[in-house]
Amino acid sequence: MSMESPQSEVLKLLLQESQWIGAIGGGIIYILDIIYILDIIYILDIIYILDIIYILGTTDILDIIYILDIIYILDTIFILDNKLNADNTEP
Repeated sequence: MSMESPQSEVLKLLLQESQWIGAIGGGIIYILDIIYILDIIYILDIIYILDIIYILGTTDILDIIYILDIIYILDTIFILDNKLNADNTEP
């Protein structure tokens, strides 16, 4: 068992995933987009997009996707961090 912090493990996982999927294009976020669209959280996507259009006053799809990607990256770090912490707890 390595003595690395959960945060460094999360970053390594994110880098590995982004390098592998990034070669195909779209990064980790593309898969998360599909999961979110197939999930009930799709409703949140609509809310996020409406919020972004309202806040930035932009309807440029690339701006919207960029901001959604940032939100998903933060979600991914949070989920992976919680998973790693749960796996490392002593019974």
